Amino acid sequence: MKFFVDAQISFRLVKMLQNVGYDVLHTDDLPDKEYTTDTQIRDFIKIEN
Repeated sequence: MKFFVDAQISFRLVKMLQNVGYDVLHTDDLPDKEYTTDTQIRDFIKIEN
């Protein structure tokens, strides 16, 4: 299962989860980082899942 974490959650938490084996992406992993719109996030998630 993949997880996507929006900008309100600490990037440090994402790194901790990745370090123990979870497949997690954060808004900061996207090209527009915290400026990524909700529509862009939704489109990205549809493609990735």
